[in-house]
Amino acid sequence: MSGFEVQDTTIGLDFSETDYAGLHVKVRAGTVGAFLDMQDLAAADETRKLFQQFGNLIVEWNITRGGEPVPATYEGLLSLEPAFAEMIVTVWQKNATSVPAPLDETSPSGETSPAAALAQASRSLGPQS
Repeated sequence: MSGFEVQDTTIGLDFSETDYAGLHVKVRAGTVGAFLDMQDLAAADETRKLFQQFGNLIVEWNITRGGEPVPATYEGLLSLEPAFAEMIVTVWQKNATSVPAPLDETSPSGETSPAAALAQASRSLGPQS
C-alpha cells in the first residue's frame, strides 16, 4: 500500500465580522502538537512563548504602521499592541479547531464530504457523560 502524503495547510483568518474587517492574515495550520503546546502555554500564562510559536506559523498579513508594512514575523507580532496580537492568535485558535462546513445539498459529487461525515459522526455520538 502506498503512503498518503500529508500537505501543509495554510489558513486565511476571517476578521470580516469583527472591528478588524479588512485585516488579512494567512498562517500555517500547524500540527496537533503545536496546537496543544500553545494551549498549554496559554494555560500556564507563558505568553511570550505562545506568541513565539504563533509567530513561526505566520505566512503573510496586510498589517501596516505609518504606511509601512509590519513584518509578518515573530518580531512583527511583538511590535503590535497586546490586545490586537492576542485577538489574531485567538482567531487562529478558533480556526485551528473548527471543522469546515459540509458541502451544500446541491453538491454534484453525490458523496459525503469528510467534514460532513465527521460532523455526522460527532452528532451521532451525542453528549458523553
